[in-house]
Amino acid sequence: MAGFFDCAFIVGNFLAAWVIFGTSKLPTDWSWRVPYIIHVPFAVFLLVAVFFVPESPRWLMTHGRKEEARAFLLKYHANGAVSDPMVDFELQEIQGQLDYEYAHEGATWKVVFGTPGNRHRIACVILIACCQNLSGTAIIAYYYTGILKLVGITASGQVTGINAGQSLTS
Repeated sequence: MAGFFDCAFIVGNFLAAWVIFGTSKLPTDWSWRVPYIIHVPFAVFLLVAVFFVPESPRWLMTHGRKEEARAFLLKYHANGAVSDPMVDFELQEIQGQLDYEYAHEGATWKVVFGTPGNRHRIACVILIACCQNLSGTAIIAYYYTGILKLVGITASGQVTGINAGQSLTS
């Protein structure tokens, strides 16, 4: 799901840009209202759907609900196969990690940076975040209309058209 985020963002950006381009031709307040109204059903769906998303097995085990965690893993990781050894392995891993965390409850940030492997992982996380922000897309997004004004493009149809075209190339 985390990897799918960037793809979903690009598809959503594409659809939003073209909706805004299409509604920019409307001479009334509906030119900005329609894009917001289109977002409402998706937001309402998420507000309702969040109550049907099951808790994670780790959270369940943290709160002493091991059988529910097992049922979750059986359903989503073993397709309901009751005797799947992978589910038992995952439960043991979760419990082992929880036991370790309870035993080292007073651990400090020194643990995170204490080994070369952990420092490497932290560096990878920081590098990914920085590269996403330094790719140039943030600068274009933040200063987009200002840049277009500098080159003489101020008509809303042109601005939204260029934005829609840019989303297509993305």
